[in-house]
Amino acid sequence: MFQTTKGSETMMSSEKPGEHIHDMDFVHTGPDTLAGRYLRMFWQPVYVSEELKAGHAVPIHIMGEMFTLYRGESGRPYVVDFRCAHRGTQLSVGWVEQECIRCFYHGWKYDGTGQCVEQPAEDESFAKKVKIRGLPTEEYLGLIFAYFGEGIAPRFPRYPELEQEGELDVGSYVRHCNYFNTLENGVDQVHVPFTHAKSNFTKFGLNWDIPKITAEETTYGVAMYGTRSNGVARVNHYIVPNILYIKGSPESAKRRLARSVRLARPGR
Repeated sequence: MFQTTKGSETMMSSEKPGEHIHDMDFVHTGPDTLAGRYLRMFWQPVYVSEELKAGHAVPIHIMGEMFTLYRGESGRPYVVDFRCAHRGTQLSVGWVEQECIRCFYHGWKYDGTGQCVEQPAEDESFAKKVKIRGLPTEEYLGLIFAYFGEGIAPRFPRYPELEQEGELDVGSYVRHCNYFNTLENGVDQVHVPFTHAKSNFTKFGLNWDIPKITAEETTYGVAMYGTRSNGVARVNHYIVPNILYIKGSPESAKRRLARSVRLARPGR
C-alpha cells in the first residue's frame, strides 16, 4: 500500500444440477488471471522514490511476479526481469554501472531495456542475441511507477490538484490482505464509527455516527459522499483500477487539511 498525502475466472455450481455460472475472481493478480490482465493495463506504483538511491538495486514483488528495480547513476529508475538469463541469478544482488546492471555471478550486463550488452567470458557477438524483459517507468509525486502490460504503454496519468504548491508526504506500508480488500475497505465509510471509534477520527468528527451515503458514477470511476449528522463529510473518489482519493468537505477543511491518495499495490 502506498499513501501520498496533499482476478482469473472460477466456476460455481448453480442451484440446478448440471448448470454453471461464471464468478469473477478479482483477488488473484498473476499474469494469467482476469484481474491480473486488467491491472496490467494501467501504470502501477512500485517504490517510494526517496528510498531508492542512485546506483542501487532492489527486488520487487508485484501482481504475483518478481522484478528488479534499480536506479542508474543518472538518477533514472529502471525495471527489468528478476533473474539473469544466463544461470538465473537474482540481478538485484549485482551492481549498477552507469545506466546498466551487472550480474553478480558471471558478469553479464543489461541495459534498462533488458538488452544484454556485455558477457565477459563469451564471444562479444553473442550478447546482442540475449534480452530479458525491461519495462517502461515514470517517476511522479514521489513514487516510481512501471507499466507491466503488453505492447505500448498508455499515456501516463497526471493529477494536477496534487501538483499544486504545498506539502507532499509520501510513504508506504504493508497490509496483510489482498489489494481488493483494501479497496473495498477504503470506500466503506459505514465501518468508521465502529472500527475507528477510538482514534484520531474523533477530532475530525468522522466517527460521529453512521453517515448518509450517496454516490455517483464519474468518468474516472465513482465519487462517494458520506455526510454525518454533525455536518462533517468525507468524499471518497475511487479512480480505477486501484486508487482511492480521500478529501474532506469544505466545512471540515479547516480541521482536516490533509488530502490522502492511496494506491493499493497488488502483490499476488
